[in-house]
Amino acid sequence: MTNYYLLWLASTAQLPFETGDPWSNVMSFCLAAGSPAMIAYSLTITILNRFWVRKSFGELQQKAQGPNVRDRYNEYAGRIRAAQYLL
Repeated sequence: MTNYYLLWLASTAQLPFETGDPWSNVMSFCLAAGSPAMIAYSLTITILNRFWVRKSFGELQQKAQGPNVRDRYNEYAGRIRAAQYLL
């Protein structure tokens, strides 16, 4: 989660020091919120996180389908799918 919010926090934390009046701070915030670089960064992080989650939970799902785990914890595979969907 810090990857998503760190850039936004860093952008907004410096706004009061950039301009002299509150209206200019609002305008600077609007420009920062609409920045193409920030959108590209957020999209890249989202794609990389989705790839990582799919890979990690895919391996975990395969282990959960094994006979040892499936016999002892029959609901484990469903919970893994739910966690993967949430993430």
